[in-house]
Amino acid sequence: MGVLASVVRITRARSALDEDGSVLKARCADGHQALQHAERKVRTYRKAVLGLAGLLLLSLCGNLASAALTILVSKESRSADAIPQRPVVLSDSKAAAPVGTSLPTSVKDTPDPSPVSVPGLKRCAVAPSGAEACWELADPAMTAIPDGFLQGNTNLTGTLRVGPAVQTIGDRAFFGTELTGLDLSEATSLVEIGDSVFYGTGLEGTLAIPAKLATIGTSAFADTKLTGLDLSKATSLVAIGDREHR
Repeated sequence: MGVLASVVRITRARSALDEDGSVLKARCADGHQALQHAERKVRTYRKAVLGLAGLLLLSLCGNLASAALTILVSKESRSADAIPQRPVVLSDSKAAAPVGTSLPTSVKDTPDPSPVSVPGLKRCAVAPSGAEACWELADPAMTAIPDGFLQGNTNLTGTLRVGPAVQTIGDRAFFGTELTGLDLSEATSLVEIGDSVFYGTGLEGTLAIPAKLATIGTSAFADTKLTGLDLSKATSLVAIGDREHR
């Protein structure tokens, strides 16, 4: 009996030890799982913190870039405002030149334009005898021929007839053209011929001066083939410039 009791105690003791060992193992396993879970949470929180920091950094950089861009645009705008802007002027090359203004755009920009295309100038209604061309200033609204009107145009040949509406002929209006004749018989309103108007042309013969013409500018007929001026009807003439013709 004594031996049996001892065996029972040993068996119970072992069972108790085995049970305690299982509990201990279970508790260790739970602790290990808890530790792993805590580590995962730490890693998750670390990623979240790093992500948040990255977003904050990007936001800060974006704000700095935006501020720099705003400053740059402001400087460029001030620089542009400081530079005076030239107005853009649009012109219609087909429009007639206002009375008393400079050469029409179509005349200035086109080398030696045809006289037919020049506003205010047209072929004579009744051409003089002979085969030479005849042109007349017959536009009733064109009372003042502008400075440099057809200066240097070698397409302008033959005779020029000045109509009754013309009152003044500006400086160098027909300078260097190929005109060979000038008819002032209908120039009943003409009061002034400017400087160098017919300089260097091929005008020839004797030129009759109309009654109302008061002023002939300097070198108006210089370097031409004119042989003289007929002043028999020039009752209003008060001034003749130097070197009228030679």
